[in-house]
Amino acid sequence: MRGRPSLRWSWWFAIPIVAAAFLIGDFGISQLIDGDEDGITVEEASSVEVGSDSRAELTERLGEPESETTIGRDRVCLDYVVTGGPDPGWLFCFRGDQLESSAPLPE
Repeated sequence: MRGRPSLRWSWWFAIPIVAAAFLIGDFGISQLIDGDEDGITVEEASSVEVGSDSRAELTERLGEPESETTIGRDRVCLDYVVTGGPDPGWLFCFRGDQLESSAPLPE
């Protein structure tokens, strides 16, 4: 019986492992949930230059927009939520696949 740990000590080794798993899981889930609601920053939005990014490049860079509006046959506007700034959102409008305008949405 000398080389085998008692059942009592085995539980003490399990407690930190279970606590660490809980903390890692809680942090990971909160990051997933919070990451969807954060939106983009003013700096990210204003760094996009008109004519520089295609629609696919913009969504890869900034993520999926909050909403999308089709205007006419070949114009699409993407609305992003802005966090940490005075404006509630930012609108990127494309004609075809070319970024035509980029502007903050008024409150």
